[in-house]
Amino acid sequence: MVSLNNITSKIVGVDDADQRLDRWLRRKYGHLPQSHIEKMCRRGAVRVNKKKVKPSFRLVPDQIITLPKSIGPTTKKAVKSNTLSSYDQSIIHQLNNSIIYEDDYFVALNKPPGLATQGGTKQRGYIDKYLNHLTLANSTDQLRLIHRLDKETSGVLLTGKTLTATREMMELFKTKNVYKYYWAVTLGVPNPKTGEIKSALEKDKTQANRRMKSVSKKNGHTSNTAKLAYTKYSVQLTFGKLLAFVVLSPQTGRTHQLRVHLSSINHPILGDEKYSSDFSETSLPVKFEELNLVSRMFLHASSLRFHHPFLNREITIKAEAPGHFQELANYLEWDLNNISETTFQ
Repeated sequence: MVSLNNITSKIVGVDDADQRLDRWLRRKYGHLPQSHIEKMCRRGAVRVNKKKVKPSFRLVPDQIITLPKSIGPTTKKAVKSNTLSSYDQSIIHQLNNSIIYEDDYFVALNKPPGLATQGGTKQRGYIDKYLNHLTLANSTDQLRLIHRLDKETSGVLLTGKTLTATREMMELFKTKNVYKYYWAVTLGVPNPKTGEIKSALEKDKTQANRRMKSVSKKNGHTSNTAKLAYTKYSVQLTFGKLLAFVVLSPQTGRTHQLRVHLSSINHPILGDEKYSSDFSETSLPVKFEELNLVSRMFLHASSLRFHHPFLNREITIKAEAPGHFQELANYLEWDLNNISETTFQ
């Protein structure tokens, strides 16, 4: 049990409202790994208004956070780059080079594939951990995640510089006023080549390696936990009947929506081990194995379009596809410069 003499208290400010507790701790005490934060919460070493809470607990202004003094404050300025590991420094360098848009309110990254957006017990590095180490036009800005992408998905990831900007943009996402476009390579060619996928999604408790599944209606109803998901798609390029380059426009924002929807019509995303478990590499040309392409997932958040809530004009942010997309396109002689996203506009 921690002695009262070794406990300090912090009051949640307005700028910290609606922020997750674990993110607040990382902002204030940058050296804390996620696993340590989770352990402190489980043991009650960190409490909010004297109550044990989970790391995902959302903070409210004027709440009192109590925690051990031994944590020690290390603000963004105090955690100097030379105290970071070489791995951390390499990721920060990579993310600095991935900034594709910045104004007084938002910063957009071209998220690299294979890097998680948020932390977890098995995540060594993740974007949320490094946001406040990025080199920005104004060094006092503190970036906040507005949305997330799956670990293996690359592309446009938007962050807010202020709490107000973050909330405004999150509201645009919530009210479906942000238009999202994705590129994917599917196994087989969807038919028809332009269409819609509508089905409810829920957690799949029967598969250890799957998080979500598509469920059909029974007697006109789905289960209480299922949520309707809606995706538009357009096939742009094909490689015989084996592969297709597909542009996707999710109309809802469910977990793994695009991956589950494409799998549900028997055209899973190339390299998606979670939702294409029946796929055999032997069905692909030998060259694919030589290029090691099937070890990467072919899903890329290519662009975001929205009406800027502060600049009062339409903004489109585009992210160049990662190397494995380009390598595959070169091998198949696909011209990615001719991909059109206007089908859905």
